[in-house]
Amino acid sequence: MLRQVVDDLEDFDIDESKQVGQVAVSGETEIPDLTVIKFAHDLPESHPQHIALTQVFVPYVEKASDWSIRVEVYSDGELGSEEEFIQGLSKGTVEMCLGRQSLMEVYPN
Repeated sequence: MLRQVVDDLEDFDIDESKQVGQVAVSGETEIPDLTVIKFAHDLPESHPQHIALTQVFVPYVEKASDWSIRVEVYSDGELGSEEEFIQGLSKGTVEMCLGRQSLMEVYPN
């Protein structure tokens, strides 16, 4: 599955003019509705899972959504401890996270 995602990314022709934050100066400019996904984990930026998130997952989601979704990855516990960002899923302060299954069972909702 991951190999297919990587192969798909290699086929992407990224049109940087559609990226969020860049505005064309000629003609009418339509700014798409932007959905921001906060993705939290407590791994260091050098960890392979963080690297896969930032180099494979984020570009894939942003391109596949035609730049209407932006994924912000927070590493090293920037948004709190693992327990705190798992609780944040229920509160709506975090949309996605990497966490231990045992903690997911403690905070099911």
